[in-house]
Amino acid sequence: MNHRWLFVATTIVASPLAAQAGGGEAATAMTPGKYTIEARDTSRAFPPISFELKSNTVFVITMADGTFSGKMTSKDGVLTYSDQGCLDENNAQREGTYAVRSERDGFWLEVKSDPCEDRGKSLASWLFRRVKK
Repeated sequence: MNHRWLFVATTIVASPLAAQAGGGEAATAMTPGKYTIEARDTSRAFPPISFELKSNTVFVITMADGTFSGKMTSKDGVLTYSDQGCLDENNAQREGTYAVRSERDGFWLEVKSDPCEDRGKSLASWLFRRVKK
């Protein structure tokens, strides 16, 4: 599966969200579990997407047309993210770094650095909400 989900999400939520960031909030941690991905900008809402963070390393996004996976690790308030949609010239996954921020009973990822600009924009536009049992 290619990076269709990233293209779709980037297209849907392409408006800038930096103004919504608030800037002064403290970093927090995203713990293993099941979440939904929603648009941070509610005027650009899309149906929730299933997201699971397993053992604080592997994540799986489940959509109607299949699954997409990668790795997320957290250390000292910094989340490192990689996936098969952002590869270097040797076909190795390229990593981006993010700060995890709280917003509206969920989390969003503030880009610290990411060699894949579209991925960073897309991830920063999403709100991750934990699925309640």
